[in-house]
Amino acid sequence: MRFIKLELKNFKPYYDKPRNSQEILLFDEERKNKNITLNIGPTGHGKTSISEAILWCLFGDTYLQNWEELVNTLANEVAKQKEENLVNISVELTLEREGEHYRLIRSGSYDITIGQKTDESKLSVIHDGEPISDPEGFVANYFPTLSLMKYFVFDADDILKKFEENREGTIKDHINKIVGVEKLDYSITSLEKVKELYDEEISEIEKQIHGDKADKIKEKEKDKRGKREAIRKLNAEIQEMEKDKKKLFKVSPSRDVKKFVQLVNKRDNLEKEISELNKRFIEGDIISNIDLLLLDRVVDDTIKKLNQKQTTKEEFETSVTLIKSSLGDDYSGIYFDNTENIQLIKKGVTFTQDALGNLKKLNLESGEGIKTAAIKTFRHYEEQVNYLKLKVAFKKYKREFDKTLKELMKVRNEIKQLGDTTKNRELKERYEKFKKIEKQVEDKKKLQKEINEKIKEIENEIESLRDQLKKDKEQEQKIKQIEEKKQLAQRLLDLSKKTRSKFLENLLSYVNKIASEFLRNTVSDTIRFHSIEIDSNYQFRIVQKNGEPLEDSQINRGNLQISMMSFFFGLSKYLRKELPYIIDDPLLRLDPGHDKRLIKQVSKTNEQLIFHMIPGKEYTSDSFKWLHPHINTQNWIFREKYKNIEFISYVERKNTDKIVDFDIDKF
Repeated sequence: MRFIKLELKNFKPYYDKPRNSQEILLFDEERKNKNITLNIGPTGHGKTSISEAILWCLFGDTYLQNWEELVNTLANEVAKQKEENLVNISVELTLEREGEHYRLIRSGSYDITIGQKTDESKLSVIHDGEPISDPEGFVANYFPTLSLMKYFVFDADDILKKFEENREGTIKDHINKIVGVEKLDYSITSLEKVKELYDEEISEIEKQIHGDKADKIKEKEKDKRGKREAIRKLNAEIQEMEKDKKKLFKVSPSRDVKKFVQLVNKRDNLEKEISELNKRFIEGDIISNIDLLLLDRVVDDTIKKLNQKQTTKEEFETSVTLIKSSLGDDYSGIYFDNTENIQLIKKGVTFTQDALGNLKKLNLESGEGIKTAAIKTFRHYEEQVNYLKLKVAFKKYKREFDKTLKELMKVRNEIKQLGDTTKNRELKERYEKFKKIEKQVEDKKKLQKEINEKIKEIENEIESLRDQLKKDKEQEQKIKQIEEKKQLAQRLLDLSKKTRSKFLENLLSYVNKIASEFLRNTVSDTIRFHSIEIDSNYQFRIVQKNGEPLEDSQINRGNLQISMMSFFFGLSKYLRKELPYIIDDPLLRLDPGHDKRLIKQVSKTNEQLIFHMIPGKEYTSDSFKWLHPHINTQNWIFREKYKNIEFISYVERKNTDKIVDFDIDKF
C-alpha cells in the first residue's frame, strides 16, 4: 500500500485557502523505484499535523475528539467575521493498493457559536468514481486498529523519551497492545477472585452445619491466600536481585572477570537444563508410572539378595513392610514370572487358578510368598504403558540428568575456586557482592519452600476439618456443584496462564529475531550490538555476540534510539500489514554514521517511508547525500501570517535532486 496524496481543509494549521499548497503529495508514481518521502520544516510548522490528519481520516473521532484543537483557528476567526455559524473541515487521503486507487474522505462541521462539532465525522471511500458501501469496513480490513497504527506512525524521539522514563512499563505497554496481555492478566485475576468467591460460598454452607469448624476453615483459606501472596512477593524480590546480580559484571578487559561471567552463564544454563529435565520427568509418562520402575528395582535387588544368602523370617517381614509402605494402600502385592515380568497387584481384585501359570507372588497383606487362587494380576498397566519403552525412557532421562548434574557440580566448584583464590581486586569485590546476592536469593527460595510446605499443611487441616463436618444430601449436592464450578474456573485459569505464556513466547521470539536483524544492519559495531532480547518479564537487553548483555552506561542515546526503532520495526512486522511508515524525527539523536546505515537499511524495505525532518538538525547536506538515491518526493513545509491574524501552514513540492534551500533564520 502507498499513500499518494493528502488534501486538507481547515485541519489544524492548514487553512482552506484556494492555493495548491494545501494538497500534499506523498508519492510520485513516476518515481516508483524510490520509496522515501521527505517533509522538511522546523518544529511547529505542521509536520506532525500531517500524521494526525492521516490518522483522523482513518479513525475519525476515535482518534481526535477535541474539535476545538482540531479546527483551524483562522477559519474560526473568518467565520466569526462573516457571521457564519459553521466551519467545515475535511481530510482526503488518496492511496494505492494492488494497483487500485481509493480516495478516503473524512468530513465534519464545527459550530463556533457553541464550540462543539455538529455531529460525528463521516467517512466515505471512493473507488472508480463510486462510493463503496462499507467505508469503515474498508479501514478495518486493510489497517490495524488505532492503537496498533502507532507502530507505523510514530515519533522516534518521543518513543526514546518514554523508554528512558520507564523501560519495562513501556515495553509491557507495547506488547500488551499487540497480544492483549492486559486482558489475559485481567482474566487471570478475575478467575482467581471467582475461586475465592466459590470458597466463600462453601464456607457459608459449612457454617450452617458447624459454625466453629466452618470459621476455622474460612480462616485457614484466608491464611493460605496470604501465604500465596507472600510467595508472589518473594518471587518479585528474587527477580530484582537477579537483575542486580547481572549488573555486577560489566564487560571488562580483565581475563578473570570474563572467565567468571562465562562460568556463571554456563552454570545458569546447566541449572536451566536440570529444570527442563525435571519438568519432562514430572509431566511425562515416567512420573505417572514411577511405581513400576521403583518396583522393578526393588524386586530385582531382592531376588539377587535372596539367591545369595538365606533370609530369616524377621528380615523377610521387614522387607515386606518396607515395600508395602513404599507402595501405599492401593496394592496388595507384586508378582513376577519366569521371564522376570514384574507387575503390581491391585487391592480387591481376584483371578482363577488357571490364570496363574508360573507366576510367583509376594503377598504384602499376609507376608507370605505363595501361589494362590485368591489374587488377580493387575494387567491394566501392560495395556496402557509400554513397559520396556518406559524403562528405556527412564534410563535415558537418568543418563542425561547424571551427566548434566556432574557438569553442573564441576562448574559450581570452578566458580567457587576462581572467586576464592583470585588476586584480581575487581573480581574479588564483585564476587563478594555476588555471593551475598546468591545467598539472599537462596534464603528467599528456602522461605518460599517453607511457605509452600505450610500451605500444604493448611490444605490438609482444611480437608480434615471438612471431613468432620456432617452434611445432609442437599448440602453435599450444593457443595459438589460449587466444587465443580471451582474446578472449571481452575481449568480456565490454567488455560489463561498457558495462553498468555504462548502468546508472549510467539511474539517475543519473532520480534527479537526481526529487531536483532534490523539492529545489526544499522550499527557499525555488530560484535557489541549483536542482538535485542526482550523476555516475558519485559526486560529489554542489548546483547553482545558472546551472549553477555551490555550495561546501560555502554549504550548512548543514538544506539538506544536505533534499538527502539528496531523493536518498533519488529512489532510492525509481526502485525503482517504492508503499510507506509510515517516517522517524526528519525535522525534527530543519531550521529552521521548511524544516519547513513539507518537510511541504507530502511531503503531496502518494500514499504513507503515518509520522514518528517528538521532542517539543520536531521536534514543536512550529509543526510541528503545518503537519502538522495531513495527520495521519491521532497516537500518544504513552512508557515506564514495570513492578513496578520494567524499563522497558517503550507507545503511546497521541491526538486528531489537538490537539497531544500531552507533559511532557518528566517523562521
